Parts: sequence; C-alpha cells; structure tokens
Amino acid sequence: MTERTLLASVVLFRELYDSDKDVYDVIGEFLKAALLFSQKWAVNATEAAQLLKEEFDLDLPEAVVRTTLHKRLYKRDSVVSFHKGVYSTSQSQLSPSQSLVDELETLRKYQEEIIAKLTSYVESIEGRLDDEQRALLSRCFCDYLFDKDLNTRFSDSVSAFIIANQDEPGFTDQLNAVREGFVLYDGVRHTPDVNAIGSWKSKLVVFLDTEHLFNAVGLNGTLYQQLFSDFSRLASDVRSSGRRLISLRYFSESSDEAERFFKAAEHVIEGRATLDPSKPAMLSILDGCGSKSDVLEKKARFYSDLQSRGIYPAESSLEVTDAEYNVESADMLADVQSDLEGKGREYFEAKCLSTLRMFTKINTLRRGQNKKPFEEIGFILVSGSYIASFLAFHSSVRGENGGVTYATDLDFITNRLWFKLHKSLSQGVAHPQSLNVLAKAQVVLSAQIKNSVSEKFDRIKSDFDSGTTTKDQTQYLFNELRSHSTSPEALGPAALETALSFLDHNDYENHLRERSRLEKQAADGRAAVDELNSIRAAQAADRRRSATRWSYVLHGALVILLIGVAVASVFAGYYLLTTLGSGASARLTAVSILATVVVGIAPVVCWKWIWSWIVRSHERAVERICANRT
Repeated sequence: MTERTLLASVVLFRELYDSDKDVYDVIGEFLKAALLFSQKWAVNATEAAQLLKEEFDLDLPEAVVRTTLHKRLYKRDSVVSFHKGVYSTSQSQLSPSQSLVDELETLRKYQEEIIAKLTSYVESIEGRLDDEQRALLSRCFCDYLFDKDLNTRFSDSVSAFIIANQDEPGFTDQLNAVREGFVLYDGVRHTPDVNAIGSWKSKLVVFLDTEHLFNAVGLNGTLYQQLFSDFSRLASDVRSSGRRLISLRYFSESSDEAERFFKAAEHVIEGRATLDPSKPAMLSILDGCGSKSDVLEKKARFYSDLQSRGIYPAESSLEVTDAEYNVESADMLADVQSDLEGKGREYFEAKCLSTLRMFTKINTLRRGQNKKPFEEIGFILVSGSYIASFLAFHSSVRGENGGVTYATDLDFITNRLWFKLHKSLSQGVAHPQSLNVLAKAQVVLSAQIKNSVSEKFDRIKSDFDSGTTTKDQTQYLFNELRSHSTSPEALGPAALETALSFLDHNDYENHLRERSRLEKQAADGRAAVDELNSIRAAQAADRRRSATRWSYVLHGALVILLIGVAVASVFAGYYLLTTLGSGASARLTAVSILATVVVGIAPVVCWKWIWSWIVRSHERAVERICANRT
C-alpha cells in the first residue's frame, strides 16, 4: 500500500510546489496534514520525519524536516510551539489543513481506480491474476512511474496499458503529474542544501555512449532525438558568467563503436553482411544509400552534426587511465556474466570490456571520489545500454559503499537538471519528454521489441549458418522480423495487438518457418495449377488453330463453288441468248436476258448477306471441331 500512498503524495507535492510555494512551504503543508492524520500534537524532528514516512511514504532528510518545523511552522506561521526540542500544536490550529487531507484522499481513490483499471486490462490479456500477482503488478506500476528498476514481469503490459488509454481525457495528465511530483520530491530528498535549488555551480563533463550520439542526430527516430534535445537544452542553460558549465563529450570507445557501425553498413551495401532489423540507426544510415561512398558521406555528416550540437571527442587529457582507479578484472567479468545470464540477459564480453574501460577513465578523472553530491561529481557517462546500467549498479563495480555511479541514463540526468534549474511546472512552459509518461511507455515497449527482434535475428542467423534453414527461408524470416522493428513514436493503440503478440510468442522462429513452409507449398500449388492451365490453354490454342485451318479450307471451297456457279450461270444465259439469236421470240429473248442479268447481279447484291452467313458458318464449324477434339 505504501507505493500507492506515494503515488497520491507526489501528485499533491507537485500541486503544492506549483502554487508559488517553496520547498519548505510544501513540506510544512505535509507536516500539518501528517499531524492531523495521526492525531499527534507533540513531536520532535525525528518523530515528525517518521510521521511523513508513515502517512505519506515521503522519506525526507531529518535536517530538512527540522528546518521546516522551526523556520516555517514555528517562527513564521506560529502553528506550533517549541520547547526543549518538542514541537506542540492542537487540532484547532491545524484545522485549515483539513482540505489538504481531503484532497489527498481524493487522489488516493483516483490512483486506486487507475490500478484497478490496469489490473482489468492485464487480466484481459493474461487471464485472472492471483493476489500475489496483483500486488506485484501494483508495485511494478509504481516503480514504472518512479523510474525505478523496471519489474520486467509486467513492464510491457503497463506500457501497453498507457498507450491504449492515451486518448482518455485526463489520463496521461494525471500520470504525468505523478512523474513530475516524484522528480521534485526525489530531488528534494537528495539535495543536501535545499536552498541551493535553482542553481548549478559546478562543472560537469557528460560523456555520451554511441546510442546517444545516434539519438542526438536523429538516427534512432524523432522521439529519441526529442528526448536528447530536451537534455541538451537544459545542459546549455547551466551557465556561469555566460559560460556553459556542462560540456558534452564522447570517449574513443564510443567513436570506435560508431566507426564499426558505419563499416557494417558498408558491408550490407556490398552484400557481405545481413541487415539486422533490430538496429534502427542502421536502417536510417542505409536509407537512400546505393554505394559505399553514400555511407561515407553519411558518416561525415554524422560527425559534422555532432559538432554543430556542441558534442566533441574527448580531449587526450580526458582519455587517461590510472591503475590505482582501475575497475576492470577477469573475476569481475565472470561475476557479471553469471549475473546477467541468471537474469536471462545476453552477455557481450566486448561491450562489457569497453564499458568498464570507460568506467576506469571516469574513476580516474574523479580521482576515486564518488561520494560527492551528483552536482559536484564532475564526470559521468550517459548511456542507453542495459549493460552499462547493469554494470554501473553491480556490487563488483560500485562497491559496498555506493556513491554516484559511473554511468546513468538520459532520463535521470534530464530530470535532475530540470529540478535543479527550478523549471516551472506551469502549462505555458514546455516540459522535457522524459516526464511524459506516454513517451516513456513508447520507448520501453519499443526497446523490448528491439531486444526481442535482436535475439530472434541472432538465432535465425545461427540456424542458417548451421544449415538448419535454407537461404530462401532465412530471407523470409529476416523480412518478417524487419516488419516488427518499429520506432517508439509509431507505437499507438492500433499497433498494440501486433506488438504484444510478437513479444508473447515464445516460439516465433518456428512459427515463421511453418508459415514460410505453408506459403511455399501454397505457392508451389499455385504454380502447378498455373502451369497446368498454361498447358491446357496452349493445347486449346493449338486445337483452335487446326480447326480454323480446316474451316478456312471448307468455306474457301464453298466460296469458290458459289463463284463458279454464278459465273457458269452467266455464261449459260449468254450462250442461250446467242444460240437462239434473232430467230427466237421476243418473249424468250427477254427471259434469257433477265435470267442472265439476275444470275450475274444477284451474288453482288446479296454479297453482304452471303459473307455474313459464311462467317457464322465458319465460327460454328470451328467450335464443333474443337468440341469433338477435346
């Protein structure tokens, strides 16, 4: 229940903070409400801090609570009295805070409704959850909004739930309020001097890994570029005497990885490698490229774009390592491999070595001083790699004493900058996309799909190398996988069913192979039918040509016969006329002349009708002959 209480508390924290109250005023309001809730009218600073934890799940430094009690509630507002370390009050003095208590209850109920709706959504996909699974889902949802380590059991479902309900009025606004409130609360509890909020006084060198270099120039899509631009803009705002205090650099390990990436793109163009559909940056690089020179041109533009955004290679003075601050070892790699594989994640030795080498450089630059506040740490790696995140918090790397990790993610540093610079929460000011719960859901689900595509791609490639699948089958599988690789911004409600089905398919490769086999069989069957139809059509054409030739012969003979009869009739009439001569009677002579004219002219006059009859007779004859020969 504590996670759900914190959901409502941080929303209220955000609302109070945005109503022209400073941090101490906000904490003072929570303290008054906590005293009302608990019906305790006398507490010391330690007990007051504990009350905030019990009633609102707010874990704030005791020093901050003591300052709030003394300087706000006692000296300024006079709602508590102070004697020998104990702060006393009464219900009547705190009665104006009852509205805060009521508002918190309203927020709690609303958050309960959202969790109930989430549970129904997940059960509609997975079936009924037991009590333990429901509790796990609730914790996962809270951790998700608070950017804690994601519980992978339900993170996909939570992302899908948020995307599916994005158009519901007020839904994303409420969840964004949770995220904004938590950033404010988390910033307060991790800031030694609350009065320093609103300023950043120390220099910080942020080293970017390869993925964020690609994000900076938009190779991984518009949403990733927007997330990076938000961070870059905030980093640019951190200035002293007009000079930027935060500089962006990248180690040689990141540039070497980028070089290998572009070289792989050249190999794809040359047909020496297969395009991995899980790498959107590779798709962007290859888009429009028809030759190696096109890839080289894009690489030159990539480095030029980085410089135009103020991102430069690390100077030689930043590339140094000192054995005293080394964090790499064979034993450490063995531990990391075992732990990664135990969590079901793939172990990439080269990536681990490269990351640990960058950690050593950062530790050298820090001179091993990792216990400073984040704002004073001086050097840090910002990475989007799960391996970097895993290594940063691994006990073999971080040690037992903790401190600021060697690497962090983009969301954390963006939110930290946003809090430290005291950016307004008002509607008129653009918030960084890292606080947008919908953007987070799209990124999380897209990353899960990308990882799944990558794993399936490697297995399919391995099957082809071992001879398990043919070239045609493998190409079919690759094309199918590529259709599932999508940018975060493309993940809307309409794409959810396909995305979740893809992630849920445990035997996707065999499923695709079966589809490929069935489609091939269907294609083969269609080809056989087409071939048979083609043969039959050819045979029918042959029969028709033969029948046509026979009909031409028969009807040609008929035409010749008719012409012969007509000519013979004319000659017969002429002969009769000349034989009879003048000795014949006038009547006989007239009949002879008439018969000759009729017999000679009739075929000419009736030729159209005769020809039409011959054509119809020819067509009927062809059809009869074809029918008899079928």
